Amino acid sequence: MVCQKQFTYYDAINESLYRTDCLLFIEFMLEVIYKTVSAITPEVTPEVERLLRVLLHRPLGKQEILQALGLKDEKNLRELYIKPALMSGLIELTIPDKPKSPKQQYRITEKGKLV
Repeated sequence: MVCQKQFTYYDAINESLYRTDCLLFIEFMLEVIYKTVSAITPEVTPEVERLLRVLLHRPLGKQEILQALGLKDEKNLRELYIKPALMSGLIELTIPDKPKSPKQQYRITEKGKLV
């Protein structure tokens, strides 16, 4: 079964050959690349971006993260930093089967390293 993108791809090639101008094909390819990259690297808030920078070198617990970010409020840390990063798959728990463990830390994922 041939997908619609394949037809569009061939149309862009054929039109570029017919016009002897590759601009249409280049625009098509740039759009495909942009959509692919956008799906891989999600847009993140400034808070999540700061969290990722802090976790880049090693896993940290909540208190260490609070200190590194210069924050005092754990609720703020959880709601604006940790939850969005976890939901986006940018960070993960070091002890996933015990999320409330006092030894729990957070580490950046491979996806998070791409941001």
